Amino acid sequence: MAIGIGIALLSFFWPSVRFSQTDGLFDADRVASFVVSREQIPAITKPTFESVSRADEYLHDESRGVLVTMSGQQRFYPFAILVWHGVVNDVIAGRPIAVAYSPLTDEAIVFDRIGSDGLATTFAWSGDVYENSELLADTQTDSRWWIQRLQAVSGPRAGEALSEKIFFTPSWRAIKSEFPNADVLSRQTG
Repeated sequence: MAIGIGIALLSFFWPSVRFSQTDGLFDADRVASFVVSREQIPAITKPTFESVSRADEYLHDESRGVLVTMSGQQRFYPFAILVWHGVVNDVIAGRPIAVAYSPLTDEAIVFDRIGSDGLATTFAWSGDVYENSELLADTQTDSRWWIQRLQAVSGPRAGEALSEKIFFTPSWRAIKSEFPNADVLSRQTG
């Protein structure tokens, strides 16, 4: 509740002027834009991975993250890394995906990065918040994407939707015991 009130106050004192909203997908007057830029919270675009045994040197049993399994491959993205980057643009089993984490709402989402044009889209944190959720921006058109809807809400791609992928948010203890051969997102993020 306190976070929601804080965001509402930020919206009042820090209104966005970057949105020209004409299609009614969302209320642009309720977007809070922060001074923090995309460069200060860089998305991971070339992720590297390490073994479970290596990651066990710094992750605690209670640590959580996102587990994605596709075509027999398992990858674990610790929240401890996602909190600093917000988005990981990855390819698993030849399929471009994005893993996004919101520390404001403590929610994660995994979605397909293939757009309506059939090309892979690269996502980053936009620096904007709407309805207590960070808006992502694609680096190709700078359109804003509301991850709770998996839809572009402004820019050239407004109205376009992405599809969510199945994922889990297990503890590190569960990963070690059930997925000992998983790849773990490395702290070496560049």
